[in-house]
Amino acid sequence: SSQRGSYGVDITSSYLLEITGNSFIPPNARPININAYSTSTVNHTIDITNTVNGKPIYYYHNNNSVIVENNQNIGQLILAFCENFTVRNITLDTFGILLNSVYNSSFINNTINLNSSGGIGLYFNGDSSYNNNIIGNNITVSGTDSFCLRTIYFYNNSFTNNLCLSGHYGLYLELSDNNSVENNVVNADAFGIYFLLSSGDNRLINNNLSSFSTYNIRDTSGN
Repeated sequence: SSQRGSYGVDITSSYLLEITGNSFIPPNARPININAYSTSTVNHTIDITNTVNGKPIYYYHNNNSVIVENNQNIGQLILAFCENFTVRNITLDTFGILLNSVYNSSFINNTINLNSSGGIGLYFNGDSSYNNNIIGNNITVSGTDSFCLRTIYFYNNSFTNNLCLSGHYGLYLELSDNNSVENNVVNADAFGIYFLLSSGDNRLINNNLSSFSTYNIRDTSGN
């Protein structure tokens, strides 16, 4: 079992791993972390015998046109190099959704409620993620250094009609261009929306933003 630390298992540029039968116990920031830049480095066997607080971890890689919906018994959801996915009406209360290079997918009406330092509701990392729609989700992440949405290499995506409540960052976009952020309610202790490291041409439209201590919007990249 894994109990404390930033990650239970951290996978970067590894091949053909088999991860089964592990029990992860919070407050790990993420039970399983994957940061891959090619399809060959996500071909791992990670099955639902891995659990977080007794709830199974679901891992999809190199998959297309899959629907994940109406499930309230997910410990962690991971998508790696996936396209045309629909994730709808699921509930997460242990860890969020990790998305490594995901394209043309939709995340609709999900509820994510995390109470951990360093928690991330939706985390897009890896090579790039583009043309995704994130609509009507309710994301609450308490604790220090927490994020409702964190992205890197995130292009041409739509973030619309979401409710984001965070203990630190609402939306944190790094190296992320041409995204639309529209009609969201974002309430964060420190930063409502934070753009950094050459994030450009992002559109903010009709959002309700509030930050208790620092900035509603902070832009260090020139939007």
